[in-house]
Amino acid sequence: MTLARPAILLAVLSAALAAGCRRPGVGQSVPLDQTVEFEVENPHEVARPAANITVALADFAAVAKGFSASCLTLYDGANELPYQLDDIDQDGAPDVLVFQVSLKPMERKRLELFFNAGRSLLIRYPPRAHAAVYPELGGVAWESDAIGFRLTQDGRNAIGVFAKPEPALALQRFARSPDAGRTAQSWGADVCPLGETLGCGGFGFLKDGRVLRPVPTPRTKEGPALCCFSQILADGPVRAVVRLTYEGWVIDGAPRTVRATMTIWGGRRWATCDLEVGPGWRPPVAVGFAGVRDIPLIRKKDFCYTFGDQTLPMSDTRKPETLGMGILFRQEHFTAMLDELRAADAEAEAGFSRAVILTPDAEGRVKWAYVAAGGRGQLGVRDAAEFEELCSASFKDLTAPIRIHFRIRR
Repeated sequence: MTLARPAILLAVLSAALAAGCRRPGVGQSVPLDQTVEFEVENPHEVARPAANITVALADFAAVAKGFSASCLTLYDGANELPYQLDDIDQDGAPDVLVFQVSLKPMERKRLELFFNAGRSLLIRYPPRAHAAVYPELGGVAWESDAIGFRLTQDGRNAIGVFAKPEPALALQRFARSPDAGRTAQSWGADVCPLGETLGCGGFGFLKDGRVLRPVPTPRTKEGPALCCFSQILADGPVRAVVRLTYEGWVIDGAPRTVRATMTIWGGRRWATCDLEVGPGWRPPVAVGFAGVRDIPLIRKKDFCYTFGDQTLPMSDTRKPETLGMGILFRQEHFTAMLDELRAADAEAEAGFSRAVILTPDAEGRVKWAYVAAGGRGQLGVRDAAEFEELCSASFKDLTAPIRIHFRIRR
């Protein structure tokens, strides 16, 4: 899936100056020398109550002489907006400013970014997204305050789901619980039956009707060992980003380096995967979720999903409960949907996945999103129609771009 990056429109290449200005920070007064005034525009007839915005710091530097990200506050009128600075290319310097803002249909709103190049200050905002490596959970995990995911780094490449009844960050609680979240708690439960499936949004490569997974292998004369490395690129408060690098994954007879970047935003019940396999190679990518025999795959134009009593048996009711799982994708990558896909390295009776087959572009890139929701509490989804609407709204959220305009106040 191609994430809709904000369109950057440089209306006037300059910055508004506010010498000696002070604006209240979180619990303190922060001296700020200059501002960059810019506008965010929702060009769609649908409200965006918390639009995800990513702006390159280079765009601010282009319009504001002496711009520095060492001391910033961001304002929507009188309201301070939580933000974070991400170093996605891992060169030691932040690349992008990340925040969320509420926009009405067709609204164009002015924002102010105050900065002081002579100071260094980190403001801590209440976190709504988190990522970390948790050995207790089997590997790396990422969450919003609405859903949590974890990757099994044991070769299955399956993504587990932590369903939450109420908004909160909970990975640390899951990791501290004796059974790693398999008991239903007030903050949620580990609900997805993984087995030998792809979980919810996990991937592999399609070969002879089966999915090839990154099963760890030792180094041999014929090739290197297969290893998976995880890296936390961003850890809130607005979004969390995890990068997974698979070295020595043998596909089509050659060891490959494959990178998958997982991103989740505060308040969202979906996350995205940005997969890179390298230019000039377009293998069929199988993206799936755990299959249950009596729960059918529902197929739509831009997504597919399953919904029903398909969780692991809950510790308090002793039976499976409601769980919805979906995959969202762009039509230009779509190849096929499969009702049943099994792992090449697993026994036939070890479980199966419902799957979507996607083809990377000429640069070897393909993106998708995976969405999940349980049935309990405020965040619970009651029926298939409600979950389908969640999938549809999530797809629109992902693909509707927000425009950014820089301007000067004279």
